[in-house]
Amino acid sequence: MTRIINIYNQKQLGDHAHPNYTSDCIATLQWDLHIPTIITGDWNICHPRWDNGVQSACPRTHETLKWIKGNGFTLCNGPFMPTREDSMGHASVINLTFKNPAANGSNVLRKHYVDTMIGSLSDHHALVLQVGDPNHIVTNPATNNLNWKHADEEDFTKTLRDLLEEEEPQYNHIVSETLNYDKQSAMPEELDRATEFIQQLLEKTARKSVPECRICEKSKPWWTPELTKAYSNL
Repeated sequence: MTRIINIYNQKQLGDHAHPNYTSDCIATLQWDLHIPTIITGDWNICHPRWDNGVQSACPRTHETLKWIKGNGFTLCNGPFMPTREDSMGHASVINLTFKNPAANGSNVLRKHYVDTMIGSLSDHHALVLQVGDPNHIVTNPATNNLNWKHADEEDFTKTLRDLLEEEEPQYNHIVSETLNYDKQSAMPEELDRATEFIQQLLEKTARKSVPECRICEKSKPWWTPELTKAYSNL
């Protein structure tokens, strides 16, 4: 078993929130040191050790690193590789991956790199990890037993539009109350409701528009329609 933790290191939200960060909460957890553990994501900490644009680190960064080193975690990022670039072209290294001695000893993290081509609408680059033996096929529970290779974008979009029409009152309420450009802030409960609505909507859309995955002995999960086309052109 490997424990993978995706972190977004931010202050606690809410009007009466304490000035604690996500990393402070992780530091209070009870760790089983024998379980290979990888912590990756947006740490929001800068240090000249991995960012040559930084001259010195703030006290919060020193406290976080003290806990990281105290638990034997080591940095996986390559030296001085930017993970975030803003619209003005300013680069920084704040998306980091750390692994503990158990993960290092068992060599569970086979590959790690920053992919500058994956970002979508974000100003952050993607951290790409390869965990475990690449020849071992692992069923991804997140697929929900759906064959995403044969998902059709037009069918998915049409189904989503139809469901939005059915859920129009709730959709309009969430947009007017939370998800609009004039809304400068929101309570965690409001964001949770909006997120839950979007998640349920997308799950329902997937179940209606994406074919089920049927696994048999001769199944090749890695085979794609692009490979079929390339094979036919040989």
